[in-house]
Amino acid sequence: MTSVENVENVENVENVENVENVENVENVENVENVENVENVVNVVNVVNVVNVVNVVILCGGVGMRQCSSSSKENFKQFITLPGEKYNLFEKTLIRSQQLDQQCVRLLIVSNEHLKQYIIQSLHNVRVMCPVVLICEPYMRNTGPAIGCFVKYVQEYCMSDENQKYIIFPSDHILSIEAFNRSVSLAEQFVESNIVTFGVYPQYPETNYGYIIEGDNHKIKMFIEKPSYDIAKKLINDPMCYWNSGLYYMKIGVITDEYVNKTQLLPRIIIRECKSDSEHLTQVTIDPETYKLCPNIPFDKLIMEITHNGCIVPFRGLWSDIGSWENIYQVSQQYKSCNCREIDTNNCHIFNYDRKQTVALLGTEDLCIINTKDAVLISKLTSISKVTELAQLLEEQYTRIHASNKPAKYVESLGINVSILFMIILSYLQIELEQNVVI
Repeated sequence: MTSVENVENVENVENVENVENVENVENVENVENVENVENVVNVVNVVNVVNVVNVVILCGGVGMRQCSSSSKENFKQFITLPGEKYNLFEKTLIRSQQLDQQCVRLLIVSNEHLKQYIIQSLHNVRVMCPVVLICEPYMRNTGPAIGCFVKYVQEYCMSDENQKYIIFPSDHILSIEAFNRSVSLAEQFVESNIVTFGVYPQYPETNYGYIIEGDNHKIKMFIEKPSYDIAKKLINDPMCYWNSGLYYMKIGVITDEYVNKTQLLPRIIIRECKSDSEHLTQVTIDPETYKLCPNIPFDKLIMEITHNGCIVPFRGLWSDIGSWENIYQVSQQYKSCNCREIDTNNCHIFNYDRKQTVALLGTEDLCIINTKDAVLISKLTSISKVTELAQLLEEQYTRIHASNKPAKYVESLGINVSILFMIILSYLQIELEQNVVI
């Protein structure tokens, strides 16, 4: 269909594709799924047009360390938080379907070794739109990962440079209601900018990046993981935010950034693109050229050098489930039923082994986490060192694995548990600060 002119009083139109040169259209109502419309002029009184968006989920990381085991529990995004039905990645899938805008395409950028877990999660969660799974042959951080989705769209579905894309990390938790409000605010900037969402800092966190807002919501400066003294000053600056790692953009804008500011796209060669079903397309990337891509975050690759970066406030529950230095007083609702305390003060006990009882006598300011694999006992002030614990367990695992010890003995080290410790602690602090049950 081409060259439509002088159309009036059009209602309930669905699935319109490839329309060019539309002029003088009046009183159009309830239009859904309109694709590839070009050169539309003099359109008035258009109401109830469904607002659509594409969603990208970055699912390539492994949490806080590189894992030597193939166990699913090694990967942060596939861990289920206490009391939850879905793991973090599945909750992100659900979030993509809860946007105020209609999600018309879901792109997942991940690694080949995570593909089976992603497909299983897609069976667990009902996704109403076509899904594209792009598998990186090597992990190269978020800069090349976002480049993969840009290259795919460029080659297979670049029908309209105005297509909008929201980028979610796979392992964050956030309030979808608050995010929808922020996206609405971002609409006025997304025409020619890459929009990121800044979270108001609640305390001087040294494991987050910070963004300073300039004039007209433009990004003035990035500050990566400041010292505690600097973080204390930053949280008192009303123009300073935590860097959420959430983005909103038009495909034409992000493509121009990659073409003009990087050499990545020529190194990302799509080797195969096949549809396994009506709703799932799998894309593989050529490993020989992809290994030449630098290991670089998207912020350093693009956002810190572009003049087209904007920041919009995010007011609501958010966390990247990272490490935390301060754990607040935990209310009784989080305490396990099979624990006993006498003469204790400010001790946080989380017992996930129903066969054991944890008992404390005359202790204070401790965090105890007991699982079937391992036990963590820590001063509350030392929680941020859980990453060092993970590295120690990794080294121990490597030594035992090299000595051909029985697999059962290797598993007893609890090499997966350090990630679970971090997630539990983060989860609890967020709930206490925000007073919101996730």
